Amino acid sequence: MDIRDLQDGLVRGDGARLVERLGPFEGVEQPEAPIGEKRLRVCDWLSVAE
Repeated sequence: MDIRDLQDGLVRGDGARLVERLGPFEGVEQPEAPIGEKRLRVCDWLSVAE
């Protein structure tokens, strides 16, 4: 798994551009977060990067 940081926007009509790529990281499947009040999901997931 990797993390891609994209700068979004229509600069000269080019769309988004890749700013930075981090990784690779070892990924693990995270549990699905329950639906809470007002259909808000709070994901208490493990971090793969800091």
